[in-house]
Amino acid sequence: MKIYTFNYATASVVERECKEFGVGLGWTAKDSAGATMYSNTHFRTHAEALAKLRREVEASLEMGARERQRLRQALADVTGELADDAERLVKIASVEAKATSGVSPPHPGLDSNDPAANEKAAT
Repeated sequence: MKIYTFNYATASVVERECKEFGVGLGWTAKDSAGATMYSNTHFRTHAEALAKLRREVEASLEMGARERQRLRQALADVTGELADDAERLVKIASVEAKATSGVSPPHPGLDSNDPAANEKAAT
């Protein structure tokens, strides 16, 4: 008897033969190509196989769209983290530049830009 399955990669329905429709007969039921027949891979009609193929492709598109959105968000998150790290490096470079120029960085309670205030705070 004719049965139908599908090839996802080529988006086509494939006609096969079998002695009897094997879905429900156990794992030993094979089609003419030697493939085990399952209720979600082998069908009595071309229309059923085509409908299943459509559902499989639509599900793949939906999962792909969700994955693309997840990756876009991950990229945005990483881009933000990179920008934050770049700002941190600029801040560190500024502190390092002051340290190598002989100007000490401000200490708690001291304002290195106001020597009079520094003297008062130190006493």
